[in-house]
Amino acid sequence: MGGEAPYWLFPLGRLKKSKNHPFDIMQGEEWTGFGWERFYDGKKESVERVVRGRGPVVPDLRGGELMLRWVRAGRLLRAGKPMAPLGFPELVEALCRRIRVLERAYGEGGWSGGRELVEKAREVRCEPLGLRWVERHRLSRRQKTSVALGGFMGAMVLKGDLEPFGEILALGRDLGVGKGTGLGLGRYEFCEP
Repeated sequence: MGGEAPYWLFPLGRLKKSKNHPFDIMQGEEWTGFGWERFYDGKKESVERVVRGRGPVVPDLRGGELMLRWVRAGRLLRAGKPMAPLGFPELVEALCRRIRVLERAYGEGGWSGGRELVEKAREVRCEPLGLRWVERHRLSRRQKTSVALGGFMGAMVLKGDLEPFGEILALGRDLGVGKGTGLGLGRYEFCEP
């Protein structure tokens, strides 16, 4: 593969050859801050374009207000039950957990941030806008039964000192958060409040 590929493309390339779970990579897209851009078309053995050495595109949080809208259901659970009511500290806690898991699996496993962010998140006001749990199901061929894929939909307006949360919120937007991210759940976007 040419260029610097995203961290997850290499493990997927190895996993693709597995006899137990064969699959094809149809295409790869990257969020640039201005929209999704394709970097892999699924046919070539190299990537078309990769943004080098860039962290997540962090939103401008100096105004102290941000709207977060769920695009795909956010399946945030604690002890198997929905984290209801969903507030900002619960979202930050789930984001920290997601980053720790990915860091252990693909990084060096040294990320220890989180507790301070969760505590700081308690100072941020969260106003839900149509935020509700929506239950959906899909048929599992392997289990031969219906599997719940419910999650939070709607939006939340965050108000307060948001600058310490810029990077973790941007990572959550790019990577997803909660259960079922591998199935496309847990996707949100930033909107004007």
